[in-house]
Amino acid sequence: MGDPAHVLCVCTANVCRSPAAELLLRAGLRARLGEAADSIVVLSAGTWASPDRPVEPGTAAALRRAGVDPADLAATTSTRLTREAVAAADLILGSSAEHVRAVWRLQLASRHRAFTLGELARLAEGIREGELPSGDPATRLRALVARASALRERRHVPGSPYVSDAYDLEDPTDNDPAQRDMVTQTARWVDFVLEAVAGPAPARRPARDRVPGVARALQWSRHRAARGAIR
Repeated sequence: MGDPAHVLCVCTANVCRSPAAELLLRAGLRARLGEAADSIVVLSAGTWASPDRPVEPGTAAALRRAGVDPADLAATTSTRLTREAVAAADLILGSSAEHVRAVWRLQLASRHRAFTLGELARLAEGIREGELPSGDPATRLRALVARASALRERRHVPGSPYVSDAYDLEDPTDNDPAQRDMVTQTARWVDFVLEAVAGPAPARRPARDRVPGVARALQWSRHRAARGAIR
């Protein structure tokens, strides 16, 4: 296996939006790729982050419900965005256009590697099957970045902002319902990226009864009805 590809997710405080993208991407890669998920390293940082803060409780609860490993969640703490982190990343995913512009201010050369998460999801929709090379996930991710950048250049209207705020993830602050909505939207967009890099999601097992004995009770009632006990 060659050098791993590096993904950097960026927001402001690095306690809600960017750790949600980081953890959902990492969990999705593991589910789809198994051990090969190590070929893509996913990290996050914040433009104004204070160090070593945990993920906000409302975001953490929503991520656990989305299937993120609690141990992975507990090990995630905030860190400040640096020029070195930007330079090392093959793909940078801002939570909003503001974060993408902050990345560009640190390194202008990152322009073709930095997108909002929602923008990359929409661009990935425009990449047809077979346009990305088969092979290891790191190679596919780098090819996705190059193809998405070319698509963005082609679609850009002269005089309009190079990065649009149309797909911004709003800062949910301390509002638990807003944090749940943010995680739900992040998961939708992350799925588009995962589909391009790692293929379809694994099939899920059918949900079992959440109330013990419900299926047995229904079966017993139908049996009684068939024998005329219930009319």
